[in-house]
Amino acid sequence: MLLSFVREILWGVGRWKNERLRNYLSEVDPQVIFSPVYGCFYPHKLLKYVYRYTRAPLLLFHADDNYTLRQFSLSPLFWIYRLILRKWVRKSVSLSKINYAISDLQKREYENIFQREFKVLTKSEDFSSPPELKTAYLSPVQLVFTGNIHTNRWKTLAMIASALKRLHTDGIQAQLRIYTATPLTAAMRKVLDIPSVSFLMGSVPAEEIADIQRCADILVHVEAMDLKSRLAVRQSFSTKLVDYFKMARPILAVGPKQVASIDYLVQNRCAITAEREDELTEKLKEALLHPEKLSELAQRAHRCGRDYHDRNRMETMLREDFRLAEETR
Repeated sequence: MLLSFVREILWGVGRWKNERLRNYLSEVDPQVIFSPVYGCFYPHKLLKYVYRYTRAPLLLFHADDNYTLRQFSLSPLFWIYRLILRKWVRKSVSLSKINYAISDLQKREYENIFQREFKVLTKSEDFSSPPELKTAYLSPVQLVFTGNIHTNRWKTLAMIASALKRLHTDGIQAQLRIYTATPLTAAMRKVLDIPSVSFLMGSVPAEEIADIQRCADILVHVEAMDLKSRLAVRQSFSTKLVDYFKMARPILAVGPKQVASIDYLVQNRCAITAEREDELTEKLKEALLHPEKLSELAQRAHRCGRDYHDRNRMETMLREDFRLAEETR
């Protein structure tokens, strides 16, 4: 946090409001300004200056919770920074024409806070083709996780590995493969690299991820259980879930049900969800005994993607919003 304050001071004394910036803005002459809402002050200062210089309508995208006080930290500097950030976020929202939220949870909370409409905007995909469902599952069933495992997500993956190990009393029924570029500690390796149960596959090129997900029997999504991590991602929505919907594979989601991404899967009934190891073990046992339920979940996941994350629908909304914003300039 101390370095964050130093960065803000440098932006405060820096001579960025100069002729070069003004010439650039005059040359571009933007019809609209589209900006993410950042968790630091200086982008908001820049945004305010650009808005006042160009008078172009401003559209904001909120990808994380950078406003509420539902966070956890023992650092006084964190809370001082957060309170100042809230002032800048509110200022940016007051200048904006349209606001987008990353999740339904964030939309509801921010509409109540800012007393204005928010629209949900997430990653989108082309869902026009019929889903390519699996006709048969491997033996043992292959669970696949792709993504970062920092902010204690690795502990939730360890819970899955432990649940699978408990199921192995009747033979090897399912295995977990973890593809991640996150640097691994000895503690992570100890609980995630378990012979015949869980395998650390390392990082792979981005272009190979789709094929890895397509070959999986079950795709895994996790959120951390501890208070600090839980509150940090409480409003967030994982872009990985849209990739999972596109693949039309059953999803296993483990994490607190108060977190937006887990809650979303629960509400749409398109995943196996659990937040305790005993609950997870029972649900996995049930799914492995009845593979037809996995196929039903895969269909629901693809349907969820088609209904709420279709690229054509999302892009149409954006184009229309940009057009209306420009007309009211």
